[in-house]
Amino acid sequence: MKKSILRKNILKEASILLIAVVIILSGVFLVAAETYNNSPNTPNLTGETSGKPGTEYEYTFVSTDPEGDNIEYCLDWGDNTGEICIGPYVSGVEASAKHTWTEKGNYVLKVKARDINGAESEWKTLSVSMAKNKVINIPLFLQRFFQCFPFFEKILNQ
Repeated sequence: MKKSILRKNILKEASILLIAVVIILSGVFLVAAETYNNSPNTPNLTGETSGKPGTEYEYTFVSTDPEGDNIEYCLDWGDNTGEICIGPYVSGVEASAKHTWTEKGNYVLKVKARDINGAESEWKTLSVSMAKNKVINIPLFLQRFFQCFPFFEKILNQ
């Protein structure tokens, strides 16, 4: 009888130990799964750094995700039009977007990459300047001269 009680106690302790090991390993796998979603790399950003208001410009960007997750790109054009996100794109594949600034001035274009699991990169920035026209007061006689010879005005406006 003592042997059967001893066996029952050993089986009970072994069962408890097995359950504890399963619980611990389950927690380890859950923590490990959460820690493997690294942020995408900060994107490379290329495009014009100066231009004229009212002209459309195209900008390209590319990033990679350490786990190979698909990526969407979030852009802020710096002109109070708000942040937009496009994609998703395959990790490492170049994407592009076009924008037209309507006002003269200096802008900071920002882009970041976000993987499909929500991890975000740092912002990449590019300063963009839309030319400011010079105001020139032209005397009346020069205005009439340019009316007679418009090609001179075209030369001066270049």
